[in-house]
Amino acid sequence: MDAMKARREHAELIAGTIAAWSQVEAQMGIVLASMLHTKSGPFVIMYSAIESQTAQFAVLDATAKDTLSKGDADLFCASTIAIRRASSHRNKFAHRIWGITNKFPESILLAKSNVLWNFQAQFSAELMLNSPADTNFPKTDFSEIYAYKIQDLLEAREATIRAHLIAHDLSILVGPIKHARELARTRLESEPEIRSILDKARDFGLLLPEALLRLPDRDDVY
Repeated sequence: MDAMKARREHAELIAGTIAAWSQVEAQMGIVLASMLHTKSGPFVIMYSAIESQTAQFAVLDATAKDTLSKGDADLFCASTIAIRRASSHRNKFAHRIWGITNKFPESILLAKSNVLWNFQAQFSAELMLNSPADTNFPKTDFSEIYAYKIQDLLEAREATIRAHLIAHDLSILVGPIKHARELARTRLESEPEIRSILDKARDFGLLLPEALLRLPDRDDVY
């Protein structure tokens, strides 16, 4: 927690990313309610009880396939893949451990929890064998620690905000106003990431929503 106090500008961007993702999740609930119309009550309650993010998106994509035209269902699934990619930032920010070091004063560090667990396990083993004065600190696996500069955090926040805009357009795409649906469809189809997902699916002959879901969530390992 002291890392946030020491890197206040970084902390503001981290909080902004997490807050933006909360808006994405809320918007996707609205999307489901819009697709189901008057039948939404019990289904929205069940949807809200699903804790797995993957399962929630599976429900949304299945509902889209059942309620939308073929073209809109494909567009819907490609859009949710783009949204899920953005979730990786929030998930890391919310569930990993923050830190700082004087070696990188312009950055805030983010480590996987197992870095701390492994360090503690090795340190405890050392203490059992040696006196505190003779105990060596374990070596840290720096490949599991990421250094975020301000620009990195700006990009993460912007990606999450963009995911919220996509989610908002999805709520319009499945809504009742025809003219608004056409505008939302145009905006979604012109989004470069969504266009890339659709093109890749078609290159491989994957045209169904189920097939789109088999595409990797990310083109690279972050």
